[in-house]
Amino acid sequence: MSSEKPSAKRKAEDAETPLRRLLVSTTLADVQHGRRRVVSINHNATADDALHELAKEHILSAPVVLAASIEDQESDTYMGIIDISAILKGLFEDVLSKASEKAFRWEALKESAQPFFDRKVITLLGNDVQLRYRGETTQSLHDLIADGFLGAGEHEQAHDLAHRIAIFTPTGRINDVISMSDVVLYLSKHKKSLGEKLLQTTAEEFGWADRDVPTVSSKDIVASVVHTMVDKKHAAVAVVDDDCKFRHNFSNSDLRGLTPKKVPMLLRSVEEFIHAMERKHQHEADITCKPYATFESILDRLVKQRVHRLYVVGDDKKVKGVVSLTDILRAVVAAA
Repeated sequence: MSSEKPSAKRKAEDAETPLRRLLVSTTLADVQHGRRRVVSINHNATADDALHELAKEHILSAPVVLAASIEDQESDTYMGIIDISAILKGLFEDVLSKASEKAFRWEALKESAQPFFDRKVITLLGNDVQLRYRGETTQSLHDLIADGFLGAGEHEQAHDLAHRIAIFTPTGRINDVISMSDVVLYLSKHKKSLGEKLLQTTAEEFGWADRDVPTVSSKDIVASVVHTMVDKKHAAVAVVDDDCKFRHNFSNSDLRGLTPKKVPMLLRSVEEFIHAMERKHQHEADITCKPYATFESILDRLVKQRVHRLYVVGDDKKVKGVVSLTDILRAVVAAA
């Protein structure tokens, strides 16, 4: 019998949980979509161009690139990701600065919108271009989640949570965009590695059933709702009735397909806007859960319904909290 003692490296490997091994051993190449055309927007494009491109592709965001020069055809300079929220944030800032009376401020959308849409998208990205997280195919899934999506790396205080990360080839070309949804889908396919303790923990035990959730009425003006979402950095709000009972969700996804010509529709109520944009409300049962729902059941529903969040409701149908894809990823990293 050999008396050789196991190495420190072997001990560390043995001590790792299946979840930790999954996150560390999985690379972004394993999570990528394969062959998929990546829509990018040139830095010289106007906000008008960007909205039309996003609407045409039926997407909410796209990477902005400084196109490769003739001398350097191998790579594009990544400037960040532009999305509908960033464009509307700039528009609202213009509108509010020009509105003379608060009561009629949103009426200024009709006059201020078109001049604003001539602005270059590069002016809507902020001044932290060098801090934009770049994913590379050889990086681990753990690093993508912790440093990219959750911002737990060296730039933790420098940027907001990211919901989509541009992935680069070794030559510097963007060849994919990975979203939180993609990662959560991958994790759901490897549920056995997550561990029973995590899978059986409930929303209430995580604290997800005791949160302040932003709510609006279906009668509220969309411009006001979206302005609040952008200002408070909310990706979504719960729409409730007069008795504060949950009705449905309103999120950035409901703005998909918005073009400059449709901007006046932001002056309509939430209910009217959803109808005019030909959106269908998701069934309440598909986007809600109870406080006693387990992590596993929440994960399954998020993936099956292809949604970004579930609202935690009580038996009285009033909103008690919410669990988002960000919460799922935070829980996974903490458990690892």
